[in-house]
Amino acid sequence: MLVSDSTEHSAGNAELKPDPSLSTEECCAHGDECMQNGNYDQAVVWFRRAAECGYEKAQYNLGTMYANGQGVRQDDAEAMKWCRLEAMKWCRLEAMKWCRLEAVKWWRLAAEQGHIEAQFTLGMIKQDGLGVPQDAAEAAKWYRLAAEQGHAEAQCQLGRMYDQGRGVPQDNGEAVRWFCLSVKQGNAAAQDMLARLNDAHPRKP
Repeated sequence: MLVSDSTEHSAGNAELKPDPSLSTEECCAHGDECMQNGNYDQAVVWFRRAAECGYEKAQYNLGTMYANGQGVRQDDAEAMKWCRLEAMKWCRLEAMKWCRLEAVKWWRLAAEQGHIEAQFTLGMIKQDGLGVPQDAAEAAKWYRLAAEQGHAEAQCQLGRMYDQGRGVPQDNGEAVRWFCLSVKQGNAAAQDMLARLNDAHPRKP
């Protein structure tokens, strides 16, 4: 449940905080429920409570909310106003830089605890330079961590990086290995990449 700091405040102005007796899992579950109901402000409160206690799912969810501008109050920063207006876009305006950095902070905390989607997300961010300096080697590191946990898209992306020699030494054998692992999980993009590699480097009879 949420508790108010002051009974004198109206419901709209009261600063609401999660009941400290609740576990991080319970706080995160309440955040999920608020998200499903479209109550993003309260979802941020719940997710932040669990995220600050080190719960990786909440860290990932909170990062995603910052990236999408969901539940971020206008008075947090002027940039947040623009973030809210562009909520369904991938943070492309200059005014949203702070939002992306905050998202990356929470994603990194989750990824460092082994959250597979956060690891894959950091790989994409580092590969494309979305709000952070582009770093192919760092991208490959996060893709590898997710790929080793069985993330099909991360396996495909790591295969691409070996194929192109981006962030890792160029290695057709490693590219084929990761593409094959991804294909086994039904990834069509990996299947296409594998076919292209086989056409470019046909096996000798």
